[in-house]
Amino acid sequence: MVAITHEGDWGNLPEGEVFTCPTTADGIIVADVLGDYFSPKYGVLDQPVTFTIENGYVVKVDCEDKSLEKEILAYLSSSENGRRVGEFAIGTNTAVKHLTGRLLQDEKIPGVHTAFGNPYPLRTGADWASEVHIDVIPTNCTIEVDGDILMQNGQFIFLNSEV
Repeated sequence: MVAITHEGDWGNLPEGEVFTCPTTADGIIVADVLGDYFSPKYGVLDQPVTFTIENGYVVKVDCEDKSLEKEILAYLSSSENGRRVGEFAIGTNTAVKHLTGRLLQDEKIPGVHTAFGNPYPLRTGADWASEVHIDVIPTNCTIEVDGDILMQNGQFIFLNSEV
């Protein structure tokens, strides 16, 4: 989260996201919303898009809408590091209850999202950049860290009842 404390500082509203640039990543993300220029064009997707990630890079995109699939692949391939995982984030705003198709709100929904391309090096310390950036937002996420479940199906689980 970025604190807006001085004149000229910026951020986006609503607040509620922590993010970093991972060293690497592997797995599958099934996205219900695509960010950046895709967000106003498509809103909440009728059919999800599946991204397969190996060694920190998108190696496959699968979608029932083959023209959207082709558009995503072209966008990711249009810049060096465009297929690279540039952001790993957790949405923390429990007041956000459902997707709207507007990225700056949707990325705050409790859960995980990631982005491919530009890692915002000045904010994350990454030593690389890209001309593209596309957030992908799944829903009903489960987050487990070191054997502790922090979130189950989009609901935070508090490990210490005194918190």
